[in-house]
Amino acid sequence: PRLTCRRFRLISGLERTRLLHVTGRPRALSPFPVTRRPVLGDRILGRERETRWLQERAGDCLLVGAPGSGKTFLLRALVLQGQALFKVDDDRQELANDLRGLKPSAVVIDDAHLDSGQIERFAQLRMEVGSDVRIIATSWPGGALAVQNALQIPSSEVLDLALLDADTMIEIIKSRYCQMLWIGSLGVIRQPPS
Repeated sequence: PRLTCRRFRLISGLERTRLLHVTGRPRALSPFPVTRRPVLGDRILGRERETRWLQERAGDCLLVGAPGSGKTFLLRALVLQGQALFKVDDDRQELANDLRGLKPSAVVIDDAHLDSGQIERFAQLRMEVGSDVRIIATSWPGGALAVQNALQIPSSEVLDLALLDADTMIEIIKSRYCQMLWIGSLGVIRQPPS
């Protein structure tokens, strides 16, 4: 028998999970960051050194930069390469389930300076579930020391994201502008052909 929308609403959460493997709740770890800024494209310009640094880290690390410097965009590139997921929820049960089920190699705690206690809570949960996931935290410069202390990492595991030079900024603006024109002309969101 077909399930109609009306009948689907009558199915309890337990039945929905058992029959459809749908919990009705999104994951606590996601490929999508919590951000209000539009994220256009996935091409990283002028951050090759920083990308290598992040990929070479074996343990927890911290990326520090001013608002709008590209921290989240840079880490999104790692996510798109399957190397990390963003922590988007504080629910311990959902986080534990995702750590066990998804087995990410790294979890990004974006804007950790807003609540450095979340790092201690996540590190404790990581230990509790026996995960070896590494934490990549981001912070604004003013909160970096508190986040570094929460991560219990040496200065060698902290990267200050410098501002881009003018030529790279112009290249980014041109790239994004052309992409926006291309998207607008088609009425869809898609990466333009190379």
